[in-house]
Amino acid sequence: MGYDKNKIQIMGIETSISAINNTNIEIAKNLKHGFFENMKVDQNYFESIFCFMTMEHVYDPLNVLKKSFSCLKKGVFIVLVIHDVDFILHKILKKKSPIIDIEHLQLFSKKTIIYSLKKVGFKNIDTQYIKNSYRIVYWISLLPFPKFFKSFIIKILIILGLSNVRLGINVGNILVVAYK
Repeated sequence: MGYDKNKIQIMGIETSISAINNTNIEIAKNLKHGFFENMKVDQNYFESIFCFMTMEHVYDPLNVLKKSFSCLKKGVFIVLVIHDVDFILHKILKKKSPIIDIEHLQLFSKKTIIYSLKKVGFKNIDTQYIKNSYRIVYWISLLPFPKFFKSFIIKILIILGLSNVRLGINVGNILVVAYK
């Protein structure tokens, strides 16, 4: 069963006008500048909502989830990707964990995101860990080691021709799917 891409309407919301202005024109034409919480959207409007690595950056995530629930048609879903503050890597790294960041206004665990989704009415909530895939030099840049040591390892990888190798690692990001 296929779909007609001409009948699919996509809308993205971006808070950075610079990001909108610097993206591909085919993508930019579907972007609205602003905050989802402040946009006027009809109830039961969306077929689905995707929100990746964003919930940690909003002031009132429960309000965003409430609005998402009201904007979704019955029987369809929201998909989130969030950091899991309870993931073992973050517990080991503590304040050196990349998720401990001034831009993250709050952090979630599986338990807290499920609780929040249920509180606003979502059902059939499923969570699973996903792998992040980045170039190996990026992963090394995140390690809690002195900068000179990381630079040395990266130079070796460049010399060996391995700097562009991609590596998929589970670092505690959760894919969450919930239905209205």
